[in-house]
Amino acid sequence: MNVSNFNNDKIKDISDIGLRNLVGSLWKFKGVEGVKVIQEALNLANVTDLKVDGWFGDSSIKLLEATDVDLLNTAIGMVLDKVVTQPKHNLSKTSIKRLIGVHPDIVKVVKLASLYEPIFVVEGLRSQKRQNKLKRKGKSQISRSYHLYGLAVDLVLLVNGKIDWDSKKSYKRVHNAISRAEDELGLLVLDNAMFDLHWKSLTDYPHWQMSSRYVPNRNPRKFFKNKKGIGFKS
Repeated sequence: MNVSNFNNDKIKDISDIGLRNLVGSLWKFKGVEGVKVIQEALNLANVTDLKVDGWFGDSSIKLLEATDVDLLNTAIGMVLDKVVTQPKHNLSKTSIKRLIGVHPDIVKVVKLASLYEPIFVVEGLRSQKRQNKLKRKGKSQISRSYHLYGLAVDLVLLVNGKIDWDSKKSYKRVHNAISRAEDELGLLVLDNAMFDLHWKSLTDYPHWQMSSRYVPNRNPRKFFKNKKGIGFKS
C-alpha cells in the first residue's frame, strides 16, 4: 500500500459534505490508522455489492457515498472500540526488553507482526564491545553493525515454545508476518538478510535492518547526522 495514493484530492472526491468531513478528520488525526478504521467500518456497514479497494479507490468512494452516515458512524465506533481492546502485541517480556533503544517504527512493525506469528526477539540494540566480540568469533563480518544504532533486530520463530534456528520455512513465516504488518501500518521500514538483502557471504537469517530507503548510502552513522545520541525511546 502506498500512503501517498490517499490524499486530500481523494477526500475532495467525496460529494457528501458530512462524509467528507468525517473522512478528513480521521485522516488528519489518525493518518493511516484512520483510513484503516474507515475501511473496516465500511465493510461492517456495507449493504451493497461494492467492496473496499485499496486506499479509497473508485469502489471505496462509491461505497462510502452509498452508506448512511449515521450507520457508518456507529460502525466506526464499533471498530474503534475493538481497536482499543485488542492486544497491542504478543511478545514476551524478554522480547519487549530487547526492543528498548530500537527505532520506534521497527518496534511498531515487530509488535504487530507478533500478533500473526509467535515471534521472539533475539537482539536489538547492541554495544560496540559485543559487536567486536561477535566479529572475533566469526559471527559477524563488520564492526559498524546497524544494531549499534538501534536500526536492526534479530527475529526468530517459536515452535512449541522453542526457538527454531534451522528451518527456512520458519524464517519465511517471520518474513510474511513482518511484510503483513508493514503493509497494514504503511511502514516499509525493514529488510531481511535472507529474503530482501540476499546475503550470501554470511548466513544471518534472523537479521532485519532498516531499509536503505531510510539510511543514506546504507551507512547507519549517517542516519544520525544532526541527531542527538544513539538508540531510541520506544
